[in-house]
Amino acid sequence: MVSTSPTSSSSTFTATALLVGMALALSCSKKVEQRRRSYARTAEKNNLCERFAAPRRYGAAIRLHPEAYRRYRDLHDNVWDQVLNRMRRSHIRNFTIYYHEETQTLFQHFEWIGHWRPGVHTRAQEATLFRADMQAIADDPVTKRWWKECEPCQIPFRDPQQTPPSAGGQGEWWTPLECVNHCGLWPTAYSQQDRDPDFVKRNKADVAYL
Repeated sequence: MVSTSPTSSSSTFTATALLVGMALALSCSKKVEQRRRSYARTAEKNNLCERFAAPRRYGAAIRLHPEAYRRYRDLHDNVWDQVLNRMRRSHIRNFTIYYHEETQTLFQHFEWIGHWRPGVHTRAQEATLFRADMQAIADDPVTKRWWKECEPCQIPFRDPQQTPPSAGGQGEWWTPLECVNHCGLWPTAYSQQDRDPDFVKRNKADVAYL
């Protein structure tokens, strides 16, 4: 039997630990490099897409029942996550609603990036892509339930008596707006997060003073 001194065992353990540490460091370094390259490829892809087209901007308006303001604010201070996720999957970004108290009008604006793909689409092809994205929203059962909550608060401009979208109505619920001016600048990239980091929900106490 070969005896091993404590000093020899300690040296062997130290050498083994160093080798394991070096292997782990190398593995981590490779993962970091792979992640860096992945980010670089994503950035390059985004830049490639952005060179082809700017976001398409859409605006619309609808009236709000005066007595429904509080209800509408409460709903939109707690928008369902499934609704937001469906909008994101349909390439909607920067969705915003404004309210004009004197005319009791809601103004809606969003940007659509469904045509951000390598290659050039004709306007007809873009329109087909846009309609498909909007139809996916209209067919979503959770979104339909959300619309059913919101629709009693709203009064369409064109035909107040029409069947609402949640019940399968095909009429014009929100009236499209014509864009008469834009500053000519647009975001170079969109966050991969679902939420704006500066977004803070207003709770009922916050709404009370409005």
